[in-house]
Amino acid sequence: MFFKILLASLATGPHLIPFRTQKLSPSAAMVLHWQQCGRVARRQLFILKTQIERFGFFFARNFFESRRVRICFSRPWESRLVSIQNVISPIESRMKVAVLIPCFNEEASVAQVVTESRRFLPNAEIWVIDNASTDRTAELASSVGAKVLLSPLAGKGNAIRHGFRVIDADYYVMVDGDGTYPMREAPKLLELARTQNFEMVAGSRLQRARREAFRPFHFFGNRFFTGLVALSFGFPVRDLLTGLRVFSRRYRNEVQLTSRGFELETEMTVRAIAQNMAFCEKDISYVERVSGSSSKLRTFKDGFKIFMTIASLLAFFRPRFFFGSLGILCWSIWALADARWAMPLAPLTAGFFLAAFVLDHQRRRESFRLRSVEDSSADPSSSGSKAA
Repeated sequence: MFFKILLASLATGPHLIPFRTQKLSPSAAMVLHWQQCGRVARRQLFILKTQIERFGFFFARNFFESRRVRICFSRPWESRLVSIQNVISPIESRMKVAVLIPCFNEEASVAQVVTESRRFLPNAEIWVIDNASTDRTAELASSVGAKVLLSPLAGKGNAIRHGFRVIDADYYVMVDGDGTYPMREAPKLLELARTQNFEMVAGSRLQRARREAFRPFHFFGNRFFTGLVALSFGFPVRDLLTGLRVFSRRYRNEVQLTSRGFELETEMTVRAIAQNMAFCEKDISYVERVSGSSSKLRTFKDGFKIFMTIASLLAFFRPRFFFGSLGILCWSIWALADARWAMPLAPLTAGFFLAAFVLDHQRRRESFRLRSVEDSSADPSSSGSKAA
């Protein structure tokens, strides 16, 4: 009741503040009243800023460029015309871009990739991540103007994670050092990420590339794994294993990559889908390797690692679907097989179904807890009220 009367007094004037605040002098009551109005104004400014950020910086910049926004404080006659530039920070005309080129014994093509990157992205920092190469990769990259980062742990995933930790930028362009990705496609992906606020933009090769540019079984393997991810996670992925990608700073900060080798691209795509990040694909061209360069991808060994990565991520992000499917499979075998298989398959089926519901419940609770923590940290008024 006290708070209702206090709020009513704030709407009429400081001279009607009840109870203990009645004993204040007129000047002190006036200060108390305007402090309360300032809190309400800051809260409404925060709400407006959050809504504009969700709506999209690009559209807000164009739509509100020559307009003003009316922000209502505690009383109608206390309204102010506040320019949109005071609510959101202006978008920088030039972002800091870093090109990450992971290389392992790519002396035949690294200079060409660095030169093309400098030509089509003249304002970007070119970084060659030397992944324990034994040839002249680092020397040739440095001779054409690239910065060289030595990454001693073998594996493409280790090299990219090392680059994310060391190199700071607003946007990252990841491209293989084998010369199969024309760098004239990179500005298109980068512009799409910047203007549409995508966390990741991947170049899709399978629509425009010739099959002769792929090694035997690689084209069909890519098709198989791409379809498996699209079916399992319900997202129309077109090229799961592409090596030309653009990432934002938000992607680098929010996605925790764990892959060590060539299963890196699979994890990047699956985590972007599972964590509901803004992700899209754009068709690009793909050419054959330059002469003297050889692929480091092992068809069957790395293919098995990619399959296990998809399975582990599916069990982590969608446990009910993963373990429920295994439970249905075991139950079907149990129903169709002989009676001698009933004893081992019965507890196995029950265990899969139990794991499906228990792990899914735990994941939902953890997601709700993390969402609550993010909301409380993003809202300054909640922290201020707790401190008060």
